[in-house]
Amino acid sequence: MPDLGQLPSAVRERAMLTTLGPAPALVVLPESSSHPPPVLLWLHGRQASKEIDPGRALRLLRAGIGFIGVDLPGHGERSVASYQTVEGTLQTILEMSQELDDVHAAMVADLPVDPEQIAIGGMSAGGMAAAHRLVTPHPYRAMLMEASTGNWAAQAHRPMFQPLTPEALQAQDPMARLEGWTPIPVLAQHSRLDEWIRFEGQCEFLAALRERNAHHPVELQAYDQTGAPKEHIGFGKYGAQAKDLCRDFLLRIFGPNSRK
Repeated sequence: MPDLGQLPSAVRERAMLTTLGPAPALVVLPESSSHPPPVLLWLHGRQASKEIDPGRALRLLRAGIGFIGVDLPGHGERSVASYQTVEGTLQTILEMSQELDDVHAAMVADLPVDPEQIAIGGMSAGGMAAAHRLVTPHPYRAMLMEASTGNWAAQAHRPMFQPLTPEALQAQDPMARLEGWTPIPVLAQHSRLDEWIRFEGQCEFLAALRERNAHHPVELQAYDQTGAPKEHIGFGKYGAQAKDLCRDFLLRIFGPNSRK
């Protein structure tokens, strides 16, 4: 069982460990009010766990927005070493994408949340799983991507994609499947110098999204040198700013259903 003692006290007081569908989950919901709160379903990156981002949970809690983090397959409470390797990343992403419907069904059945006000987002592999799921009909109100990409062809040189033929890669690549995209607001954050996920490739994905996203915004916050490891993990000196932007974006999306 994870130790929640390292979480900020305000988060720890509202935190609950549970299982949503197949996924172990950390649920942090605001105090009860007359309306169920909007929530963010957050997917962490490779070699991390659902407890890794207490600063995000704290900001959302103070804004009246719930935070639900789940362990990716092979991570956290369901750790399997092979899933956490670079070569195992694609398996992790595809399995998480497949699990999301069961996770969502459990959220709305078991938790006091607003089923019409659920955003989804993720960092790196977590964001890739979200993008993979969202190119088919879905229940989500908005999407956030951090140091992530929906343009998998631009990552074809990475070890995670090496076993795939070009045809197999295209069959899974969100950018190649945007005909199924349901327009929703999107916020992406990325370092221009990211060594693991190409900034230019993600920019191409966001440009393609804008063409299909009707009147919904597709926003990009790009950072110059952050000092983060590989310019990828956590945005370094811009980490607090990135979490603030996440909160502010969701406040705009959820509007009167949340509070400052």
